[in-house]
Amino acid sequence: MTLLERHETNRLTPQEIDWWLQSSRTVGRLIDISQTGLCMQFDREITKDTEVLLRISNQQLNRQLDSVAKVISSSPIAPGKFSVHCRTLHDFTLAELQDLGRPVIEGHVLA
Repeated sequence: MTLLERHETNRLTPQEIDWWLQSSRTVGRLIDISQTGLCMQFDREITKDTEVLLRISNQQLNRQLDSVAKVISSSPIAPGKFSVHCRTLHDFTLAELQDLGRPVIEGHVLA
């Protein structure tokens, strides 16, 4: 999981997004994901309402998914660890969630 805080409003090209995400130093852990949002763990707080670019990777399946999301909350869970909840700007499809290794049965994402 790679995160890049976005403070600009101009649209980035796919090549720019790829470059920015590869150069980002903010790496975290995906805790939970649904079609409309996700929960992640990072070593620092990400401010509420920040727009972020995300790259979610499943290294076992050699798959990745890029997304844009808005931080809806960020709270400490342990010393130097923060739980960050985001709402995606575009819902994930069930196929995208399956590509990340999330089991889907009859249209429902299983935890």
